[in-house]
Amino acid sequence: MLKFPILKKMVRKPASKTKVEDQVEVGSPKTPVTPEFIDDDAATSPTFASVEQEDTKVWSSSFTWNMQTTPSEFAAISNVWEEEKKHSGQLDVITKKDEILDNKDELKEYAKSVKAPFKLGIRVAAEEEPTFPFYTSRLGIRAKDILEFYVDRIEGYESKFQLKMLHIFLNKGIKDDVYYWSELNKIINLYCQLKKICPELDSINIGGGFPIKHSLGFNYDYQFMIDEIVRNIKVACKKAKVPMPNIFTEFGSFTVGESMAHIYSVIGEKIQNDRETWYMIDSSFITTLPDTWGIGERFLLLPINKWDSEYQRVVLGGITCDSHDYYDSEEHINEVFLPKANNDEPLYLGFFHTGAYQDQISGYGGIKHCLIPSPKHIIVGYDKNGKLVDWVYAKEQTAQSMLKILGYVK
Repeated sequence: MLKFPILKKMVRKPASKTKVEDQVEVGSPKTPVTPEFIDDDAATSPTFASVEQEDTKVWSSSFTWNMQTTPSEFAAISNVWEEEKKHSGQLDVITKKDEILDNKDELKEYAKSVKAPFKLGIRVAAEEEPTFPFYTSRLGIRAKDILEFYVDRIEGYESKFQLKMLHIFLNKGIKDDVYYWSELNKIINLYCQLKKICPELDSINIGGGFPIKHSLGFNYDYQFMIDEIVRNIKVACKKAKVPMPNIFTEFGSFTVGESMAHIYSVIGEKIQNDRETWYMIDSSFITTLPDTWGIGERFLLLPINKWDSEYQRVVLGGITCDSHDYYDSEEHINEVFLPKANNDEPLYLGFFHTGAYQDQISGYGGIKHCLIPSPKHIIVGYDKNGKLVDWVYAKEQTAQSMLKILGYVK
């Protein structure tokens, strides 16, 4: 089995600002904000592509707010940034000294640890979808508690820390349905209420991101959703008579999803009854595409060869001993149809748009279920002359290396 991650140096620099009246202008429906790529050495700090609409900016970035840094780490980083400010005379007010609070108690720790003034964001706990096992996300502070929290713990301490951003993250991403618009309007209304008593608040961060293609029949109107999100914010702010916020987004899977593909070969065909034909692959879905097993995710599946052959309904099986190591449906239908296998050449299958986040979850090396080895990694990209090239980034894991990890080989 081979993987083809397509890697780029993704350091963003500001795009030219385009002022429009009624819509956010984007380069293409595939990329809501189009970054330019520059060498790492050319960038001194994270900067961002932005698009301007009237008095608000829409930013797309994964560098903006760190929600995982511990207070002690954050204090050390803040001190470094303060020294940088002394020498350079510049400080990026959005990106450099900001923390998103996930719970109320974090503020005490930051107040104790961080000596320089810093800026805060608050993550708003989202209500989960009706099909989810829980009513409310474990992440963030309850919306009904945030106004009181601001008045009791933040207001009056602006010389030490300031509230700059409200953040919400929805697991299902940005989708045109009642649930999404209800949760989005909750944070918009909360922003409008807070803005009246918190002049420093100037940003909303909408997490979750856009969906990506997991089927050839995929159809999604990115431009419509961008326009509707901005329109909803404008209408609410106008009604509440408060300024429009800067709009931040975090397009995780949308940014990296298309950067990788998993390639398998069919090593055997098994007809187990009158209705089920199994194609056994040379690896495991559990260990290499864990989301197919863990959350029932579906990816864009295409045969690499034998396109002109007759097709048949099949179930794909991994080679672990686990009964759940299988793949039996696609995004748009409840079945899998692939070319018939024969003995003239192996059938190769490609699972595309697997960059979010199958390899990060699976990892390379170590010990996996049933001692399935980590596959060979191949990088495909362009050289300096624009020619498409590929090279082996990591070889397939060997049995010897796994035995060494287990202590059988010294």
